[in-house]
Amino acid sequence: MYQRDIFMYNSDTKILFSDIESAILNLKIGRCVSENFDVTLLRNQILSNKYDICRLTVPASDKKAVQKLQQTGFLYFFSGSITRYKTLVGSLPQRSFIHHDLEFEQYDGTQDELLINLLLSTWDTYPIGYYRSPILNKICTKEAELKGVFEFYKKNNLNKNYPSNSLMFIKHKDKYVGFFALNIIDDRLESHIGGIVKEYRNDGYFFDMQEYIRRFCISNQLKYFAFGARNENKRVSHIFQEFGYRAVNSENVFHLVPLLSYKNNQEQFIEYIDFNPINKDNIHQIITNHLYKRTQTEDYNKHSIGINVLEKLKQEKYKIISYLPIVSESDLLIQSILYNSKNEIVAYAYLHSQP
Repeated sequence: MYQRDIFMYNSDTKILFSDIESAILNLKIGRCVSENFDVTLLRNQILSNKYDICRLTVPASDKKAVQKLQQTGFLYFFSGSITRYKTLVGSLPQRSFIHHDLEFEQYDGTQDELLINLLLSTWDTYPIGYYRSPILNKICTKEAELKGVFEFYKKNNLNKNYPSNSLMFIKHKDKYVGFFALNIIDDRLESHIGGIVKEYRNDGYFFDMQEYIRRFCISNQLKYFAFGARNENKRVSHIFQEFGYRAVNSENVFHLVPLLSYKNNQEQFIEYIDFNPINKDNIHQIITNHLYKRTQTEDYNKHSIGINVLEKLKQEKYKIISYLPIVSESDLLIQSILYNSKNEIVAYAYLHSQP
């Protein structure tokens, strides 16, 4: 997991390894934020690094994103859209705090239990993450993902180690009602995460948090306040607009699911093929037959086959290996990978079936 400048898109196509969430979820995860991603570059990085998941963020204006994703040959799922806000702090009206006796306590590395409890009580019911995507919900849990978020922010927003970053707890009398992150980047303040505990969401604490942020920007001579909000959370979007925040763009998030390192002690089915190339349909049929051999039950409907041949095959011996990374009552996923004599991936296919 890495922390990005929410207004900076890569002009090229570069996947960054997400170390913290990879370690916690026991999956090899990469993240790519690209203004106009290149299919070949994205696919080649996934293959060469054997990623299990690639979280791809693109501008909503990229109208060809789905078409390009289909060309990768990997399974992928839409994971929602985000509106980005960037507001001139000087344009926001000064407000009084609704609760004048609030305390804003900075995370100093000793309040880990408080941080994880606030994450659980603010984000536990919020529907984001890999676990919400088909296939991935069989190998990712919300609890594990929240642990990844916890580990990321306890490291990257510890102010004594990163003076431009901090994490603030909102305390009212004897209860902690929420938290939020602050990151100073150039002339602006960005907040990448925050929340109010569910039972206190109608008590005005969210507005007090926004007023604290406004005053923080003024005290630190920061010109802009910037953040992102999930479009499916209509209530929060309405509050942001009411508060005077200005939406500047929108982006879409996709989860690519190649599962190239995930094994999970699964059985492998291996065949060797002396291939005599005539045309690509030969290898398509070989891979299709191989996939079907791995389906030993008629309880599943065989569908969603995607086959991608990366290069013109020549006459030599190839090795095809099929895996069953997902076998459950609701999903069956079979993947087949074709290797040449140099043990390079030259073709791959996925069969996703459901009862």
